[in-house]
Amino acid sequence: MSKLAAYLRLMRISALPTLWADVLMAFLLAAGSWLPSWELALLLVCSSCFYLAGMVLNNLCDVEYDREHCPGRVLPSGQVAVGSAWILFASLLITALVIAGCLTGIQLQRGPGENWWQLPIGLCLAAFIAIYNFRAKRSVFGPLFMGGCRFLNILLVTSMHVQGNHLIAWFEKDQLLVAAAIGTYVAGITWFGRSEHGQSRRGQLIVGAIVMAAGVSLLFWLPFTDFFDGLASDRDAVPIRNKWVFCGLLAMMLFPVFRRVAMALGTCESRDIKSAVIISLLTIIMLDASICYLVSPETPAYALVVATLLVPAWLMGRWISAT
Repeated sequence: MSKLAAYLRLMRISALPTLWADVLMAFLLAAGSWLPSWELALLLVCSSCFYLAGMVLNNLCDVEYDREHCPGRVLPSGQVAVGSAWILFASLLITALVIAGCLTGIQLQRGPGENWWQLPIGLCLAAFIAIYNFRAKRSVFGPLFMGGCRFLNILLVTSMHVQGNHLIAWFEKDQLLVAAAIGTYVAGITWFGRSEHGQSRRGQLIVGAIVMAAGVSLLFWLPFTDFFDGLASDRDAVPIRNKWVFCGLLAMMLFPVFRRVAMALGTCESRDIKSAVIISLLTIIMLDASICYLVSPETPAYALVVATLLVPAWLMGRWISAT
């Protein structure tokens, strides 16, 4: 059991429910329901493998730094051998790419008019993971690549169901806007928390908070755009009442985030920064649940199911740090 726990810590699975929330939200955004379930299951496994591969590679690339500054972590402490971690990374990444290839094959079998971008997006996502960990992590471009990973993951999911007019590469405007909003929010979290293990410069924290706010602003703008009312051709436009309810839900979910962010800005202490980062990550689940409500207000069960992912995320977070 201790060996299994070490591998779970290596993969930092406590933040995995935030990715599942993204997948469930994006699939609902594109398809209007969670059927057929086998497609959703494949996408959940594929996205999870990409995420876990990225976390393992992150630990591998930090192993020399961790030997000096965080010797208790899994790799420097010897709980998992470095060679075993490389095998795990390769296995997860190959599995993700194989599933992405299978999804492309399924789409091609459906007909020439189907979106076949699953494998190309998967290859781009693998490239972003590699570039972030090997080159960009400690540069000004690091948060951009981290946010790009979330952006690409959402597009990977929505690529299975595209309706209406296409904007770029067969993706609809609402899909691109949601992907950009979540990706920008995650980029802000990454920027805000990149120095959580030591005292941070206030200017860096302010930039991170501004980027997070920019992502949130895109979500507030989403329901009032002219293209969102055409989200699903088989139902009426979203009532104005539901749009304002959505905005109210967002405001409620984000209040504790920016309260913790403001506290961290005031102290610039590692403890406060880490607390703000963790609650910001968990809030991704509630942002996704709010989007599910906006997409399908007549079926609130979708939003409730996504919101319940907070429970495993919180429980796992008490055992394994998400950062």
